[in-house]
Formats: sequence, structure tokens, C-alpha cells
Amino acid sequence: MINTINGFHLVSVTQMINFIFIYLIFKTTQNSYALSNEDLDKTLTNWFKFNSYLCVSSLIFFCIGLVYEPFVRAIFDFFNNSGNFSKGGLTASFSETNGARLNSLSPEPSFWGFFTAFNFALGLSLKRKNYLLLGVTFLNLILSLSRTGYLMFVVLIFVLIWKKLNMFFKILAIIAVVLIFTTYLSGLNVHDLLEVDDSFKQRFGSLFTAYKLTMENPIIGIGIGNFQFYAKAMGLDYGDVFSLFFYILVSGGVTSLIFFIWFCTSIHKNLKPAHKVIWIVALVGWGTVAAYNLPYIWVFLGIVVAAFKRKQNNIGSSVTNL
Repeated sequence: MINTINGFHLVSVTQMINFIFIYLIFKTTQNSYALSNEDLDKTLTNWFKFNSYLCVSSLIFFCIGLVYEPFVRAIFDFFNNSGNFSKGGLTASFSETNGARLNSLSPEPSFWGFFTAFNFALGLSLKRKNYLLLGVTFLNLILSLSRTGYLMFVVLIFVLIWKKLNMFFKILAIIAVVLIFTTYLSGLNVHDLLEVDDSFKQRFGSLFTAYKLTMENPIIGIGIGNFQFYAKAMGLDYGDVFSLFFYILVSGGVTSLIFFIWFCTSIHKNLKPAHKVIWIVALVGWGTVAAYNLPYIWVFLGIVVAAFKRKQNNIGSSVTNL
């Protein structure tokens, strides 16, 4: 909040409150679940079902919206008193060629793609898988046309396959990925990448701008919530950085990013292997979305971390009793 531009901005305070609020959600969920005797798989199964039923309702409204969009807009107007939902977003036009994109009640399709990819990973981690609801979630992901969601899904499948490979095939997989990646980059320059479409231009342009501002303020950054004002002063129309890691880096400098990576690492250590996969998928999504304030992720982390520690404590008690 130190390096403000053109005076003090309320957004700096609200962003700080959001950080604190999300951390409190994580710790409150963790401490509450630690005191309960709920079965973890049952809890996550019920939560996956609830998320999937949201996907079912989204598909219903999407189909209605394609036929009679005014009805969908009326529903959104009714629930949109806070202004947080994209009115008519169920049939929001992405382009004339791609048509409608499904983003449900989220502000934009990338958030819904994030949610559905995360929920799909959650569903695959369960002992008893509900393939019907997994299919519904996957259909939501496909219809979102979200590159963030697609990237998360590809990484999820890659990690699941990776876990089943022996060392020889893992080495072959690494070589294949490196060759494909280098071949792709060899025929592509930054200018071509930015010209793919306006979304790509904004996404990568915001990262380059964030990097430039970080180099000018490497230790403490430019201050939380100030990026859009710095970008505006530079003649750019970037409301946000399209990466949580770059957002933390430019806002709080290298110091803040180190603390956040340490925090993520400490969480990772307290997760079971199946839940680590979901956490990795979320981190990949955050690589292209700066929306750290997605409560369902922090609730999930609070539950699984509490369950892991509860199990460890029970093992410790059993050993002591022996």
C-alpha cells in the first residue's frame, strides 16, 4: 500500500481486506473441521455433488437462454442486486464464430472454467466416482470455452498419467514435451502471440507490464490494488494482471512472492497425494487468473489440511498408547 500513485485509493484497503478474509476462511474451516469427526471422503463427495448440481442448473439455464434469452436476463436482474454477476452471461457472446460461452453466475467464462476444472479434479479424487456428474461438469467446462479451464484440465490429465508411468516413460514424456514446446516457440515471436486475439494481447501484455513495474520496485512492489492506476498512467487499459503470481509480485515485490510460495509449499506438504493433484491444478489456474479470492478453493484446502493433521495426530496417539 506504500507505493500509491495519484494519492490514496480505497481499492488498496479492500484488496488487503480480501487477503485477510480469504485467510480467515481457510483457518476457520481448518479449525472447525479439525474438531469434527466427519469422514473426509463423505464430506468431499457431498461437496462435489453440490458443485455439480450448480453445473446442472447452469446447463438448464444455458439451454433456455439459447432459445429465449430475455428470460435468463430477467433471472440475472433479480439476483444481480450487488452487481457482481454478468447479466445474460449464460449466453454471453464470445465471437460470431464461436457463439455462446457458458459462464453461469461467474463474472466471466474463465472463472467458470476454473471452477469446473477444479470440480472435475475433485470428482476424480473420490473413492466412489459419480461418472454422470463428472460428465456434467466436463460439459460445463467445454461450453465455457475457457483457456484457463482447458489448461487446468490438460495438466490434470498429464499429472494423472505421469503418476502411473515408470522412470523410462517419464523421461520420454519430458523429452516429448520439451521438443513440442521448443518447436512451437521456434516459429512464434511475442508480436505474433499478442496478435492472436484481444484476450491474448491483454493477458500477456499485463504480464509484461507487471514485470516492468516489478523491476522498478523489486522489493516491496507498487502496492496492493495499484496496478490499474500505474497501467493507466502508462497509457494502458489493464484492470488487472492475468496471473496471481505476477499480481503478488508486482503488488508486494519479491518479498511477498517468496512468502506466498512458502505458504503454498507448507499447504502442499499437508495434503494427501490425491489432493495434491487438485492443488496443483488450482495453482496452474492461478497462473492465468489473479482471482485468489475464490472461497471454494480455500474451503477445500481447510478441510483436507485439517483431515491430514487429524490423521497424523491419531497415528501419533496410537503410537503413544502402544
